[in-house]
Amino acid sequence: MCCLVKDRRSTGAILSKAIGALLTDCGVMDWYWGSKMEYMKEYEAHGAREVPRAEYYERLRRGIRQELRSDPEAAVRTGRALIEPRGGGVATATVAL
Repeated sequence: MCCLVKDRRSTGAILSKAIGALLTDCGVMDWYWGSKMEYMKEYEAHGAREVPRAEYYERLRRGIRQELRSDPEAAVRTGRALIEPRGGGVATATVAL
């Protein structure tokens, strides 16, 4: 017999941390999680912070030119991510700037 333990963790929080760990391991310096939500305050202890729009775009321009240690998609596909992809596939996205 088992039962769920009610605590503050959620699937979204766990996935956010797993994705953040993957991006950091691959050498990504900045990424955008969207508008700040109340639960995101806990990430400030790990270096997260809001930045002004102009600074964000400057950091994004620099980041596009930076060479990564490894490709995040390849890291997921080869099992180096904390969470395995579902169904053996990896969803990819294209970003146009």
